Amino acid sequence: MDFTSLLNTYCKKIGIWFLSLIPIVLSISLMLLAFSPSTDTDLYRDLHLLTSILYIMLILIAIPFSLNGFLMERAFNAEIKRIISTGLLIQGVEGFDEVQNKIKLLYRASYSITVSVIISYLVFTSASLITTSETNPNLAIIARFFIFVASIGLLAISSGASILLRLPNKSAIHPGGLMKYYSPRSLTLKLDNVLTDSIIPRLDPITRMQMDEWSNSIAEAMDPNFANENNDQSRLEQAREKIFLLVYLKEYLPELVTEEIFNSEMKEIIREKFIQEFFSGKKSKISLKTLVTIIRDVRREIPEIFELVQRIFVLVTENIHLLRAKDKFISIVHPSTHIGNIDPFRVTVFILNLNENKKKVKLLVQTSMSSLDPDDASQTLLLDSSSIKLPEVEQSLNISSSTESMDVLRLVSSILQVGDAMNLQFRPNRFGTHVLNISVEDEEGIISGRSIVVSVQRDLMFYVKTMGAKALGYAGAAISFIGIGLGALFSF
Repeated sequence: MDFTSLLNTYCKKIGIWFLSLIPIVLSISLMLLAFSPSTDTDLYRDLHLLTSILYIMLILIAIPFSLNGFLMERAFNAEIKRIISTGLLIQGVEGFDEVQNKIKLLYRASYSITVSVIISYLVFTSASLITTSETNPNLAIIARFFIFVASIGLLAISSGASILLRLPNKSAIHPGGLMKYYSPRSLTLKLDNVLTDSIIPRLDPITRMQMDEWSNSIAEAMDPNFANENNDQSRLEQAREKIFLLVYLKEYLPELVTEEIFNSEMKEIIREKFIQEFFSGKKSKISLKTLVTIIRDVRREIPEIFELVQRIFVLVTENIHLLRAKDKFISIVHPSTHIGNIDPFRVTVFILNLNENKKKVKLLVQTSMSSLDPDDASQTLLLDSSSIKLPEVEQSLNISSSTESMDVLRLVSSILQVGDAMNLQFRPNRFGTHVLNISVEDEEGIISGRSIVVSVQRDLMFYVKTMGAKALGYAGAAISFIGIGLGALFSF
Protein backbone atom coordinates (compact mmCIF):
# COMPACT_ATOMS: atom_id res chain seq x y z
CA MET A 1 0.00 0.00 0.00
CA ASP A 2 1.49 3.37 -1.07
CA PHE A 3 1.58 6.46 1.15
CA THR A 4 -1.48 8.10 -0.46
CA SER A 5 -3.60 4.99 0.06
CA LEU A 6 -2.33 4.58 3.63
CA LEU A 7 -3.12 8.22 4.43
CA ASN A 8 -6.62 7.97 2.94
CA THR A 9 -7.28 4.77 4.92
CA TYR A 10 -6.16 6.49 8.14
CA CYS A 11 -8.43 9.50 7.48
CA LYS A 12 -11.42 7.34 6.55
CA LYS A 13 -11.22 4.70 9.28
CA ILE A 14 -9.45 6.36 12.23
CA GLY A 15 -9.01 10.11 11.83
CA ILE A 16 -12.65 10.89 11.08
CA TRP A 17 -13.74 9.47 14.46
CA PHE A 18 -11.30 11.65 16.41
CA LEU A 19 -12.26 14.60 14.22
CA SER A 20 -15.88 14.09 15.27
CA LEU A 21 -15.37 13.39 18.99
CA ILE A 22 -12.61 15.79 20.07
CA PRO A 23 -14.49 19.00 19.06
CA ILE A 24 -17.38 17.91 21.29
CA VAL A 25 -15.07 17.50 24.30
CA LEU A 26 -13.29 20.73 23.40
CA SER A 27 -16.56 22.66 23.23
CA ILE A 28 -17.53 21.44 26.71
CA SER A 29 -14.11 22.41 28.05
CA LEU A 30 -14.33 25.86 26.41
CA MET A 31 -17.78 26.46 27.88
CA LEU A 32 -16.49 25.61 31.36
CA LEU A 33 -13.62 28.06 30.85
CA ALA A 34 -16.01 30.71 29.51
CA PHE A 35 -18.19 30.55 32.63
CA SER A 36 -15.24 30.45 35.02
CA PRO A 37 -15.30 33.65 37.17
CA SER A 38 -11.55 33.66 37.79
CA THR A 39 -8.34 32.66 36.03
CA ASP A 40 -6.41 32.25 39.27
CA THR A 41 -7.85 28.91 40.45
CA ASP A 42 -6.18 25.50 40.08
CA LEU A 43 -9.31 24.16 38.38
CA TYR A 44 -9.11 26.87 35.71
CA ARG A 45 -5.41 26.21 35.09
CA ASP A 46 -5.93 22.44 34.85
CA LEU A 47 -8.87 22.90 32.52
CA HIS A 48 -6.88 25.36 30.42
CA LEU A 49 -4.01 22.86 30.12
CA LEU A 50 -6.41 20.08 29.12
CA THR A 51 -7.99 22.33 26.48
CA SER A 52 -4.56 23.23 25.06
CA ILE A 53 -3.63 19.54 24.80
CA LEU A 54 -6.93 18.73 23.08
CA TYR A 55 -6.36 21.56 20.59
CA ILE A 56 -2.87 20.31 19.75
CA MET A 57 -4.25 16.79 19.27
CA LEU A 58 -7.03 18.10 17.02
CA ILE A 59 -4.58 20.10 14.89
CA LEU A 60 -2.33 17.05 14.49
CA ILE A 61 -5.38 15.01 13.47
CA ALA A 62 -6.69 17.67 11.04
CA ILE A 63 -3.42 18.26 9.17
CA PRO A 64 -3.41 14.76 7.54
CA PHE A 65 -6.90 15.51 6.16
CA SER A 66 -5.55 18.58 4.35
CA LEU A 67 -2.61 16.58 3.08
CA ASN A 68 -4.95 13.82 1.95
CA GLY A 69 -7.15 16.30 0.07
CA PHE A 70 -4.09 17.82 -1.60
CA LEU A 71 -2.68 14.42 -2.63
CA MET A 72 -6.07 13.24 -3.88
CA GLU A 73 -6.51 16.26 -6.13
CA ARG A 74 -2.92 16.05 -7.36
CA ALA A 75 -3.23 12.33 -8.13
CA PHE A 76 -6.55 12.92 -9.92
CA ASN A 77 -5.10 15.71 -12.07
CA ALA A 78 -1.99 13.65 -12.85
CA GLU A 79 -4.12 10.70 -13.97
CA ILE A 80 -6.23 12.99 -16.17
CA LYS A 81 -3.08 14.38 -17.81
CA ARG A 82 -1.79 10.84 -18.39
CA ILE A 83 -5.06 9.79 -20.04
CA ILE A 84 -5.14 12.93 -22.22
CA SER A 85 -1.52 12.29 -23.29
CA THR A 86 -2.65 8.94 -24.74
CA GLY A 87 -5.08 10.79 -27.01
CA LEU A 88 -8.27 10.06 -25.07
CA LEU A 89 -10.60 12.98 -24.33
CA ILE A 90 -11.80 12.03 -20.87
CA GLN A 91 -13.39 15.47 -20.33
CA GLY A 92 -16.23 14.38 -22.58
CA VAL A 93 -16.92 11.16 -20.68
CA GLU A 94 -20.22 11.11 -18.79
CA GLY A 95 -19.76 11.98 -15.13
CA PHE A 96 -16.31 13.57 -15.46
CA ASP A 97 -17.49 17.03 -14.34
CA GLU A 98 -19.35 15.54 -11.37
CA VAL A 99 -16.29 13.62 -10.16
CA GLN A 100 -13.97 16.58 -10.72
CA ASN A 101 -16.23 18.93 -8.73
CA LYS A 102 -16.47 16.47 -5.83
CA ILE A 103 -12.69 16.09 -5.76
CA LYS A 104 -12.42 19.89 -5.51
CA LEU A 105 -15.02 19.88 -2.72
CA LEU A 106 -12.96 17.26 -0.86
CA TYR A 107 -9.87 19.46 -1.24
CA ARG A 108 -11.64 22.60 0.02
CA ALA A 109 -13.48 20.87 2.87
CA SER A 110 -10.29 19.20 4.14
CA TYR A 111 -8.44 22.52 4.12
CA SER A 112 -11.28 24.39 5.81
CA ILE A 113 -11.21 21.84 8.65
CA THR A 114 -7.53 22.43 9.39
CA VAL A 115 -7.70 26.21 8.96
CA SER A 116 -10.76 26.63 11.21
CA VAL A 117 -9.20 24.45 13.93
CA ILE A 118 -5.94 26.45 13.86
CA ILE A 119 -7.79 29.80 13.94
CA SER A 120 -9.95 28.49 16.80
CA TYR A 121 -6.78 27.62 18.72
CA LEU A 122 -5.34 31.10 18.11
CA VAL A 123 -8.58 32.72 19.29
CA PHE A 124 -8.53 30.48 22.38
CA THR A 125 -4.94 31.55 23.08
CA SER A 126 -5.86 35.23 22.76
CA ALA A 127 -8.73 34.73 25.21
CA SER A 128 -6.31 33.18 27.69
CA LEU A 129 -4.30 36.41 27.73
CA ILE A 130 -7.26 38.29 29.19
CA THR A 131 -7.06 37.85 32.97
CA THR A 132 -9.32 39.00 35.83
CA SER A 133 -6.47 40.97 37.41
CA GLU A 134 -6.87 43.77 34.89
CA THR A 135 -8.35 47.20 35.64
CA ASN A 136 -11.98 46.19 35.12
CA PRO A 137 -12.35 42.49 36.01
CA ASN A 138 -16.02 42.29 35.01
CA LEU A 139 -15.33 43.47 31.45
CA ALA A 140 -12.42 41.02 31.23
CA ILE A 141 -14.71 38.14 32.21
CA ILE A 142 -17.27 39.20 29.58
CA ALA A 143 -14.58 39.62 26.89
CA ARG A 144 -13.07 36.24 27.69
CA PHE A 145 -16.53 34.64 27.58
CA PHE A 146 -17.29 35.95 24.09
CA ILE A 147 -13.89 34.97 22.70
CA PHE A 148 -14.19 31.45 24.11
CA VAL A 149 -17.62 31.25 22.47
CA ALA A 150 -15.99 32.38 19.20
CA SER A 151 -13.58 29.45 19.53
CA ILE A 152 -16.55 27.12 19.84
CA GLY A 153 -18.06 28.71 16.71
CA LEU A 154 -14.88 28.02 14.75
CA LEU A 155 -14.96 24.42 15.95
CA ALA A 156 -18.54 24.23 14.66
CA ILE A 157 -17.27 25.26 11.21
CA SER A 158 -14.72 22.43 11.26
CA SER A 159 -17.39 19.97 12.43
CA GLY A 160 -19.75 21.04 9.63
CA ALA A 161 -16.96 20.62 7.08
CA SER A 162 -16.10 17.17 8.45
CA ILE A 163 -19.74 16.07 8.03
CA LEU A 164 -19.70 17.27 4.40
CA LEU A 165 -16.38 15.50 3.83
CA ARG A 166 -16.83 12.38 1.68
CA LEU A 167 -13.63 10.38 1.64
CA PRO A 168 -13.21 7.90 -1.22
CA ASN A 169 -12.86 4.20 -0.50
CA LYS A 170 -9.44 4.16 -2.14
CA SER A 171 -6.91 6.58 -3.55
CA ALA A 172 -7.99 8.47 -6.68
CA ILE A 173 -5.34 6.72 -8.77
CA HIS A 174 -6.68 3.23 -8.00
CA PRO A 175 -9.40 1.63 -10.18
CA GLY A 176 -12.76 2.01 -8.48
CA GLY A 177 -11.39 4.63 -6.08
CA LEU A 178 -13.84 7.36 -7.13
CA MET A 179 -17.05 5.34 -7.47
CA LYS A 180 -18.47 7.13 -4.41
CA TYR A 181 -18.22 10.44 -6.30
CA TYR A 182 -20.23 9.32 -9.31
CA SER A 183 -23.97 8.82 -9.70
CA PRO A 184 -24.97 7.42 -13.12
CA ARG A 185 -27.08 9.85 -15.13
CA SER A 186 -28.34 7.12 -17.44
CA LEU A 187 -28.66 3.39 -16.93
CA THR A 188 -29.30 0.58 -19.37
CA LEU A 189 -32.99 -0.31 -19.42
CA LYS A 190 -32.63 -3.72 -21.04
CA LEU A 191 -29.77 -5.77 -19.63
CA ASP A 192 -28.56 -8.05 -22.42
CA ASN A 193 -25.58 -9.03 -20.27
CA VAL A 194 -26.97 -8.84 -16.76
CA LEU A 195 -23.75 -8.40 -14.77
CA THR A 196 -21.74 -6.42 -17.33
CA ASP A 197 -24.57 -3.98 -18.09
CA SER A 198 -25.13 -3.49 -14.34
CA ILE A 199 -21.52 -3.11 -13.19
CA ILE A 200 -19.85 -0.96 -15.86
CA PRO A 201 -22.36 1.98 -15.81
CA ARG A 202 -21.75 2.30 -12.04
CA LEU A 203 -18.03 2.90 -12.47
CA ASP A 204 -16.49 6.36 -12.29
CA PRO A 205 -15.13 7.80 -15.59
CA ILE A 206 -11.49 6.90 -14.93
CA THR A 207 -12.32 3.32 -13.96
CA ARG A 208 -14.59 2.98 -17.01
CA MET A 209 -11.70 3.93 -19.28
CA GLN A 210 -9.46 1.46 -17.47
CA MET A 211 -12.22 -1.12 -17.91
CA ASP A 212 -12.04 -0.50 -21.67
CA GLU A 213 -8.33 -1.39 -21.52
CA TRP A 214 -9.28 -4.46 -19.49
CA SER A 215 -11.74 -5.51 -22.22
CA ASN A 216 -9.00 -5.08 -24.82
CA SER A 217 -6.69 -7.28 -22.76
CA ILE A 218 -9.41 -9.97 -22.72
CA ALA A 219 -9.75 -9.79 -26.51
CA GLU A 220 -5.97 -10.15 -26.93
CA ALA A 221 -5.63 -13.05 -24.49
CA MET A 222 -8.88 -14.91 -25.26
CA ASP A 223 -8.69 -18.59 -26.12
CA PRO A 224 -9.63 -19.01 -29.83
CA ASN A 225 -11.91 -21.94 -28.94
CA PHE A 226 -14.03 -19.94 -26.50
CA ALA A 227 -17.53 -19.32 -27.96
CA ASN A 228 -15.99 -19.58 -31.44
CA GLU A 229 -19.42 -19.99 -33.05
CA ASN A 230 -20.07 -16.26 -32.42
CA ASN A 231 -18.55 -13.08 -33.83
CA ASP A 232 -15.72 -11.28 -32.02
CA GLN A 233 -17.96 -8.76 -30.25
CA SER A 234 -20.32 -11.46 -28.94
CA ARG A 235 -17.36 -13.55 -27.79
CA LEU A 236 -15.95 -10.58 -25.87
CA GLU A 237 -19.33 -9.86 -24.24
CA GLN A 238 -19.70 -13.51 -23.20
CA ALA A 239 -16.15 -13.57 -21.86
CA ARG A 240 -16.65 -10.44 -19.72
CA GLU A 241 -19.99 -11.69 -18.42
CA LYS A 242 -18.56 -15.05 -17.44
CA ILE A 243 -15.50 -13.50 -15.77
CA PHE A 244 -17.73 -11.22 -13.68
CA LEU A 245 -19.86 -14.22 -12.73
CA LEU A 246 -16.83 -16.35 -11.82
CA VAL A 247 -15.28 -13.63 -9.67
CA TYR A 248 -18.59 -12.96 -7.89
CA LEU A 249 -19.31 -16.64 -7.20
CA LYS A 250 -15.73 -17.31 -6.10
CA GLU A 251 -16.04 -14.51 -3.56
CA TYR A 252 -19.61 -15.11 -2.32
CA LEU A 253 -20.31 -18.78 -3.14
CA PRO A 254 -16.94 -20.48 -2.64
CA GLU A 255 -18.70 -23.81 -2.07
CA LEU A 256 -19.75 -23.68 -5.73
CA VAL A 257 -16.68 -22.08 -7.30
CA THR A 258 -13.57 -23.40 -5.61
CA GLU A 259 -10.09 -22.18 -6.52
CA GLU A 260 -9.64 -25.24 -8.73
CA ILE A 261 -12.91 -24.72 -10.61
CA PHE A 262 -12.25 -20.98 -10.94
CA ASN A 263 -8.83 -21.53 -12.51
CA SER A 264 -10.17 -24.26 -14.78
CA GLU A 265 -13.03 -22.08 -16.05
CA MET A 266 -10.77 -19.06 -16.51
CA LYS A 267 -8.40 -21.13 -18.66
CA GLU A 268 -11.31 -21.86 -20.98
CA ILE A 269 -11.63 -18.10 -21.53
CA ILE A 270 -8.03 -16.86 -21.29
CA ARG A 271 -5.10 -18.69 -22.85
CA GLU A 272 -3.00 -20.30 -20.15
CA LYS A 273 0.19 -18.42 -21.06
CA PHE A 274 -1.60 -15.09 -20.45
CA ILE A 275 -3.53 -16.08 -17.33
CA GLN A 276 -1.11 -14.74 -14.69
CA GLU A 277 -0.56 -11.51 -16.60
CA PHE A 278 -4.33 -11.08 -16.84
CA PHE A 279 -4.86 -11.75 -13.11
CA SER A 280 -2.17 -9.20 -12.19
CA GLY A 281 -3.73 -6.47 -14.37
CA LYS A 282 -0.38 -5.69 -15.93
CA LYS A 283 -1.86 -4.03 -19.03
CA SER A 284 -5.12 -2.61 -17.74
CA LYS A 285 -4.52 -1.95 -13.99
CA ILE A 286 -7.61 -4.13 -13.37
CA SER A 287 -6.28 -7.07 -11.38
CA LEU A 288 -8.27 -9.97 -9.96
CA LYS A 289 -8.17 -8.30 -6.54
CA THR A 290 -9.44 -5.05 -8.08
CA LEU A 291 -12.34 -6.90 -9.75
CA VAL A 292 -13.36 -8.36 -6.39
CA THR A 293 -13.32 -4.88 -4.82
CA ILE A 294 -15.34 -3.36 -7.68
CA ILE A 295 -17.96 -6.11 -7.49
CA ARG A 296 -18.15 -5.69 -3.70
CA ASP A 297 -18.73 -1.93 -4.07
CA VAL A 298 -21.31 -2.33 -6.85
CA ARG A 299 -23.08 -5.03 -4.84
CA ARG A 300 -23.66 -2.50 -2.06
CA GLU A 301 -25.20 -0.10 -4.58
CA ILE A 302 -27.38 -2.55 -6.53
CA PRO A 303 -27.86 -5.70 -4.43
CA GLU A 304 -30.93 -6.75 -6.44
CA ILE A 305 -28.82 -7.77 -9.46
CA PHE A 306 -26.71 -10.09 -7.37
CA GLU A 307 -29.81 -11.35 -5.58
CA LEU A 308 -31.04 -12.38 -9.03
CA VAL A 309 -27.85 -14.41 -9.55
CA GLN A 310 -28.41 -16.06 -6.17
CA ARG A 311 -31.99 -16.91 -7.12
CA ILE A 312 -30.92 -18.52 -10.37
CA PHE A 313 -28.31 -20.49 -8.46
CA VAL A 314 -30.99 -21.75 -6.02
CA LEU A 315 -33.29 -22.50 -8.94
CA VAL A 316 -30.68 -24.67 -10.65
CA THR A 317 -29.53 -26.48 -7.51
CA GLU A 318 -32.84 -26.95 -5.68
CA ASN A 319 -35.81 -26.28 -7.98
CA ILE A 320 -34.71 -27.30 -11.44
CA HIS A 321 -38.12 -28.89 -12.03
CA LEU A 322 -39.58 -25.37 -12.30
CA LEU A 323 -37.60 -24.83 -15.48
CA ARG A 324 -39.01 -28.03 -16.95
CA ALA A 325 -42.62 -27.16 -16.14
CA LYS A 326 -42.86 -23.96 -18.24
CA ASP A 327 -41.47 -22.54 -21.43
CA LYS A 328 -40.77 -19.20 -19.69
CA PHE A 329 -39.19 -18.45 -16.33
CA ILE A 330 -39.88 -15.05 -14.73
CA SER A 331 -38.25 -13.61 -11.61
CA ILE A 332 -38.84 -10.17 -10.07
CA VAL A 333 -36.27 -8.70 -7.69
CA HIS A 334 -37.02 -5.55 -5.67
CA PRO A 335 -36.12 -3.95 -2.32
CA SER A 336 -38.55 -4.39 0.56
CA THR A 337 -37.38 -1.08 2.07
CA HIS A 338 -36.01 2.04 0.41
CA ILE A 339 -34.44 4.90 2.38
CA GLY A 340 -35.19 8.44 1.20
CA ASN A 341 -37.06 9.88 -1.77
CA ILE A 342 -34.13 11.55 -3.51
CA ASP A 343 -32.74 8.50 -5.27
CA PRO A 344 -35.00 6.08 -7.17
CA PHE A 345 -35.34 2.43 -6.24
CA ARG A 346 -34.92 -0.34 -8.79
CA VAL A 347 -37.11 -3.25 -9.80
CA THR A 348 -35.46 -5.90 -11.97
CA VAL A 349 -37.64 -8.23 -14.03
CA PHE A 350 -35.81 -11.25 -15.47
CA ILE A 351 -37.48 -13.29 -18.22
CA LEU A 352 -36.01 -16.50 -19.61
CA ASN A 353 -37.45 -18.00 -22.79
CA LEU A 354 -36.97 -21.78 -22.79
CA ASN A 355 -38.59 -22.18 -26.20
CA GLU A 356 -36.61 -22.81 -29.36
CA ASN A 357 -38.48 -19.96 -31.07
CA LYS A 358 -38.23 -16.25 -30.35
CA LYS A 359 -41.17 -14.89 -28.37
CA LYS A 360 -42.62 -11.40 -28.10
CA VAL A 361 -43.90 -10.39 -24.66
CA LYS A 362 -45.16 -7.18 -23.07
CA LEU A 363 -44.09 -6.04 -19.62
CA LEU A 364 -46.59 -3.82 -17.76
CA VAL A 365 -45.99 -2.00 -14.47
CA GLN A 366 -48.69 0.03 -12.69
CA THR A 367 -48.63 1.86 -9.36
CA SER A 368 -51.41 3.24 -7.18
CA MET A 369 -52.45 6.91 -6.93
CA SER A 370 -49.41 8.30 -8.78
CA SER A 371 -47.26 7.62 -5.71
CA LEU A 372 -44.28 6.86 -7.93
CA ASP A 373 -42.73 8.47 -10.96
CA PRO A 374 -43.40 7.04 -13.50
CA ASP A 375 -46.77 5.76 -12.30
CA ASP A 376 -46.91 3.19 -15.10
CA ALA A 377 -44.50 1.64 -17.56
CA SER A 378 -44.83 -0.59 -20.59
CA GLN A 379 -42.12 -2.37 -22.55
CA THR A 380 -42.31 -4.85 -25.42
CA LEU A 381 -39.55 -7.45 -25.50
CA LEU A 382 -38.50 -9.91 -28.17
CA LEU A 383 -37.09 -12.82 -26.18
CA ASP A 384 -34.17 -14.72 -27.67
CA SER A 385 -34.66 -18.34 -28.56
CA SER A 386 -33.10 -20.78 -26.13
CA SER A 387 -30.63 -23.54 -26.74
CA ILE A 388 -30.18 -24.31 -23.05
CA LYS A 389 -29.98 -28.02 -22.37
CA LEU A 390 -31.35 -28.88 -18.95
CA PRO A 391 -29.85 -31.86 -17.11
CA GLU A 392 -31.58 -35.15 -17.78
CA VAL A 393 -31.79 -35.95 -14.07
CA GLU A 394 -34.95 -34.85 -12.27
CA GLN A 395 -33.29 -34.28 -8.91
CA SER A 396 -31.32 -31.18 -8.01
CA LEU A 397 -27.66 -30.93 -8.89
CA ASN A 398 -25.18 -31.62 -6.11
CA ILE A 399 -22.52 -28.94 -5.73
CA SER A 400 -20.40 -31.14 -3.47
CA SER A 401 -19.23 -32.83 -6.65
CA SER A 402 -16.70 -30.77 -8.63
CA THR A 403 -18.09 -32.09 -11.92
CA GLU A 404 -21.65 -31.10 -11.05
CA SER A 405 -20.43 -27.76 -9.65
CA MET A 406 -19.05 -26.98 -13.09
CA ASP A 407 -22.37 -28.10 -14.63
CA VAL A 408 -24.22 -25.72 -12.28
CA LEU A 409 -21.85 -22.88 -13.11
CA ARG A 410 -22.22 -23.34 -16.86
CA LEU A 411 -25.99 -23.62 -16.61
CA VAL A 412 -26.24 -20.43 -14.50
CA SER A 413 -23.96 -18.66 -16.98
CA SER A 414 -26.12 -19.79 -19.92
CA ILE A 415 -29.34 -18.68 -18.21
CA LEU A 416 -27.91 -15.21 -17.52
CA GLN A 417 -26.75 -14.87 -21.14
CA VAL A 418 -29.96 -16.10 -22.77
CA GLY A 419 -32.40 -14.39 -20.40
CA ASP A 420 -33.53 -10.77 -20.70
CA ALA A 421 -33.58 -8.45 -17.71
CA MET A 422 -35.39 -5.12 -17.49
CA ASN A 423 -33.91 -2.61 -15.07
CA LEU A 424 -36.82 -0.35 -14.04
CA GLN A 425 -36.40 2.71 -11.79
CA PHE A 426 -39.08 4.48 -9.76
CA ARG A 427 -38.75 7.70 -7.81
CA PRO A 428 -41.13 7.88 -4.82
CA ASN A 429 -43.27 11.01 -4.54
CA ARG A 430 -44.09 10.38 -0.89
CA PHE A 431 -42.99 8.30 2.08
CA GLY A 432 -44.88 5.20 3.13
CA THR A 433 -45.92 1.98 1.43
CA HIS A 434 -46.03 1.71 -2.36
CA VAL A 435 -47.68 -1.10 -4.32
CA LEU A 436 -46.58 -2.02 -7.84
CA ASN A 437 -48.52 -4.39 -10.07
CA ILE A 438 -46.24 -6.14 -12.54
CA SER A 439 -47.47 -8.41 -15.31
CA VAL A 440 -45.93 -10.13 -18.32
CA GLU A 441 -48.22 -10.86 -21.28
CA ASP A 442 -47.91 -12.57 -24.63
CA GLU A 443 -50.38 -12.90 -27.51
CA GLU A 444 -52.45 -15.36 -25.51
CA GLY A 445 -52.76 -13.24 -22.36
CA ILE A 446 -51.04 -12.84 -18.99
CA ILE A 447 -48.16 -15.25 -18.43
CA SER A 448 -47.31 -13.97 -14.98
CA GLY A 449 -48.72 -11.29 -12.69
CA ARG A 450 -47.48 -10.12 -9.32
CA SER A 451 -48.00 -7.30 -6.81
CA ILE A 452 -44.96 -6.12 -4.90
CA VAL A 453 -44.73 -3.78 -1.90
CA VAL A 454 -41.91 -1.31 -1.24
CA SER A 455 -41.75 0.71 1.98
CA VAL A 456 -40.12 4.15 1.51
CA GLN A 457 -38.72 5.57 4.75
CA ARG A 458 -37.28 8.96 5.65
CA ASP A 459 -33.52 9.31 5.40
CA LEU A 460 -32.63 11.22 8.57
CA MET A 461 -28.90 11.04 7.83
CA PHE A 462 -29.51 12.86 4.54
CA TYR A 463 -30.76 15.89 6.47
CA VAL A 464 -27.83 15.66 8.90
CA LYS A 465 -25.24 15.40 6.11
CA THR A 466 -26.70 18.22 4.01
CA MET A 467 -28.84 20.80 5.80
CA GLY A 468 -27.47 19.93 9.25
CA ALA A 469 -23.84 20.28 8.19
CA LYS A 470 -24.46 23.57 6.37
CA ALA A 471 -26.49 24.98 9.28
CA LEU A 472 -23.69 24.03 11.68
CA GLY A 473 -21.12 25.75 9.48
CA TYR A 474 -23.16 28.95 9.00
CA ALA A 475 -24.06 29.10 12.70
CA GLY A 476 -20.41 28.57 13.61
CA ALA A 477 -19.33 31.41 11.32
CA ALA A 478 -21.96 33.77 12.76
CA ILE A 479 -21.06 32.88 16.36
CA SER A 480 -17.35 33.35 15.60
CA PHE A 481 -17.75 36.82 14.09
CA ILE A 482 -20.10 38.00 16.84
CA GLY A 483 -17.96 36.46 19.60
CA ILE A 484 -14.70 37.93 18.31
CA GLY A 485 -16.32 41.34 17.76
CA LEU A 486 -17.89 41.53 21.21
CA GLY A 487 -14.82 40.04 22.86
CA ALA A 488 -12.60 42.66 21.25
CA LEU A 489 -15.06 45.41 22.23
CA PHE A 490 -15.11 44.46 25.92
CA SER A 491 -11.37 43.82 26.14
CA PHE A 492 -10.46 47.48 25.55
